[in-house]
Amino acid sequence: MQEFIDLIKPYIEILYLISAPVLAFFAYKALEQIKVAKNGTKVQSQRESIKLAAERCEFFHKEVEPEITKFFNCLKEKDIDFLDKCEVIFEKNRMKFKPHKDKEALKKLVNELDSFIDLFNKLELFSMYFTGKIANEEFAYHALGKSYCRLVEKLIPVLMMKMFKDECKHIMSLFFIWHPRLEKVLDEKRKQEIMEELSELNEKDIPDRKVKPIGA
Repeated sequence: MQEFIDLIKPYIEILYLISAPVLAFFAYKALEQIKVAKNGTKVQSQRESIKLAAERCEFFHKEVEPEITKFFNCLKEKDIDFLDKCEVIFEKNRMKFKPHKDKEALKKLVNELDSFIDLFNKLELFSMYFTGKIANEEFAYHALGKSYCRLVEKLIPVLMMKMFKDECKHIMSLFFIWHPRLEKVLDEKRKQEIMEELSELNEKDIPDRKVKPIGA
């Protein structure tokens, strides 16, 4: 028996030496397939996220925009100017809200709040897909970021009321994601415009003018 083991031992060692690289190769290929599968899942997830973002943008145009028009038409027809009289200030990514003290103007707005619920519900439904990281918010930002932020800025006096503040958290959450990004772009644009103006001034030839002294 020992003689048989001694006889086949060299062959076993050779098989072991051959099989190790083969096993390593198959292990590498298996890991590669897992990596490909993960990348494929990631790409598919990104596609779904962008698709959902596109659907939300379409929802905004079809469902939210008519409510926006209805909202501002109502304010105009009822002569409600409370929102215009409130002050909203943004400083270093912080918001300061100063409500107007005209109680009569506030009362007129409050009397119409029930007719605005559809607008805020739909706006909240739009926003929560992005704050919940279900839909790609960067895709939607390029399509609606500016319009959305300008709208919410006007609606802040209403969104600060307890009736809406507790129910519309996603609206403001998305606003605070998009607004600083929008302001940064605008700041960079302003800086570029100033640089261009300075450059134009440097290129202009300013003629020398001699001022003759009085009495000369």
